[in-house]
Amino acid sequence: MLQRWSSDKLISNLHRVVMPMGEDATKSRYSMAFFLQPDDSTVIESEKYETVTALQMIQGRVRAYWPTADKE
Repeated sequence: MLQRWSSDKLISNLHRVVMPMGEDATKSRYSMAFFLQPDDSTVIESEKYETVTALQMIQGRVRAYWPTADKE
């Protein structure tokens, strides 16, 4: 969502966990999570993408990962 709002100035990554190998496996690792959840009716406007609401954006992401999510 932040990527869309920023017209790709802030790029989002897909979450993945990769176990380090060798000596790197013993080093401490740090991460920081940031969650953004506006109200469903919040309008997301961008110079690069079509205008959508936060709900439409979230529903699109859910359908991309689980195509049958809205089918029973």
